[in-house]
Amino acid sequence: MAWDQRYRRLEEGEIIQPGDEVEVDKPYGWKPATQVGQPAPDPAYTSHRVYRRLHEGGKVMAVKPLDEDDYEEIINAAAINMREATSGVRGQVVTVQDSIDWWVMKETERRILSAIESASAK
Repeated sequence: MAWDQRYRRLEEGEIIQPGDEVEVDKPYGWKPATQVGQPAPDPAYTSHRVYRRLHEGGKVMAVKPLDEDDYEEIINAAAINMREATSGVRGQVVTVQDSIDWWVMKETERRILSAIESASAK
């Protein structure tokens, strides 16, 4: 199921409001949130529920598609982050491919979320 661009994900600590929705397992889908007034959990943990909120006015946020230069920047940033994170690690087996894939994913996610936040601030 693709993400509905009319919504944004609630980040950890945001207060759940009336009208917010929560993703549930059975039956799978989005339902009205019942934890109104409570802080949203960290959505990065798969054991936590993911909450979403309709963007102001329900507008779809326009985000520039990535081009070749963006991918090169992402891979370079991911490689730097990978080297910094694994520098000084002894006796740990990390395959380069697994590690660079993870860092590319994290850098891409960071850039996408940053672009969405800047677009929604306008």
